[in-house]
Amino acid sequence: MQLVIPILFVLAFTLLIAPIDVVVRAKQADLKDCFGPAFWFYLLILLIGNVVAALLALPLLEQQMKDSPALPFVAAFAGVFAFQGVLSNTNVSLFGKGVLTIDDWIDKARTASVGAAITKHARNERDAIMRMATALQALDDDQLNTHLLNSGGPTIVIGDIEARATSSGANVKLYKALILATEYPDHARAVVQSRR
Repeated sequence: MQLVIPILFVLAFTLLIAPIDVVVRAKQADLKDCFGPAFWFYLLILLIGNVVAALLALPLLEQQMKDSPALPFVAAFAGVFAFQGVLSNTNVSLFGKGVLTIDDWIDKARTASVGAAITKHARNERDAIMRMATALQALDDDQLNTHLLNSGGPTIVIGDIEARATSSGANVKLYKALILATEYPDHARAVVQSRR
């Protein structure tokens, strides 16, 4: 039996599982936040392990399934989903000393990938807030104050916000725009989109 077809199935399964795993563990991160060097390293380690497990499962399954057309799919499926259970408990030794289990390698690569996704998500959110605040600065003061009051209701006191900004030497208009973009992002996004 050709090895190419099971390996392609393993590749497809791994490409499906790895991003889902990172997104679920990163909680608030989006799928687009996951792709970076740490993710590709995690994917590579996971892919190598899954391919090895599928190739090890293949001879066992060939005996059971004979010439079934589903054999490549089942071997890939078994390799990907049995990998964590079988090979993850295998210790790697170097000069008689245990170095790491394969599970440790995967866990460290996954942790780095999740951390990178969270960091990228936070950076993207901060950049989006700055873009919104910059766009909100184009409003005249009356409009910006109205949107701020409309968003925050009676708890917003424009005079207090302006006094805080002035006392610390900040740009008053940018400070108000940042409050609107940070604390009321849906409203700020709607205002920015309506001005396009």
